[in-house]
Amino acid sequence: MTWRVSPREHERWRIANEDEKGFWLGLSEEEFRAQERGYRALAEQLERRIATWGVRPDYRVLQIGCAAEDTVFFMKGAARYAVDPLADFYKAHFRRSNNPGVDYRKGVGEEIPFPDSSMDVVICQNLLDHVANYDVVLEEVKRVLDRPNLAFFGTDVYPQHVAEARWARLEKGEVFDVQHPHTFTESTLEATLEAHGFEILERYPPQPAGKGDESHRHCLYARSR
Repeated sequence: MTWRVSPREHERWRIANEDEKGFWLGLSEEEFRAQERGYRALAEQLERRIATWGVRPDYRVLQIGCAAEDTVFFMKGAARYAVDPLADFYKAHFRRSNNPGVDYRKGVGEEIPFPDSSMDVVICQNLLDHVANYDVVLEEVKRVLDRPNLAFFGTDVYPQHVAEARWARLEKGEVFDVQHPHTFTESTLEATLEAHGFEILERYPPQPAGKGDESHRHCLYARSR
């Protein structure tokens, strides 16, 4: 692979992806349907925001890390694209991953397989705490976004005291919570986005993270300057 991550980051990413396969294979149809309701609701919300913030009507939307299916699969009237490192696995095991309206490709956020300024909207739902290197991912998101644009970020975050404990363990080199190698608070997430040149447009109330710990999902809209 040519994408810019360290050997340690890549190895943890590889282990997490193997674990991810088991997670999806273990989901019941009832759980898939419950997730689908959330994807549809977010798709409708995104379409309303796109109309509000001046993105062109024939917009091109990319979702990074969409797994078996996600929000982009339920959007309407757009050129829809998706990338995931396990895309081939999902398409082989899940009929719902073979949506003829979505150009779904194998790829990573650290090396998005699309040209500069090729997208109007990018969806990063449940992504940044999973990737090998979120700084590189955000550089790539900026690279593929045209102007004007809209980006959605939905990221699990922790209270300050929990985040500090997790950061301390990471500093010691501990490997834990292999699916979520990065820890954010609301403020560190927003500072990271702003440091990469994103202007935050709208935040909305905390959403359940569903991980059974003290995290919640911090969702916001932004645009690349």
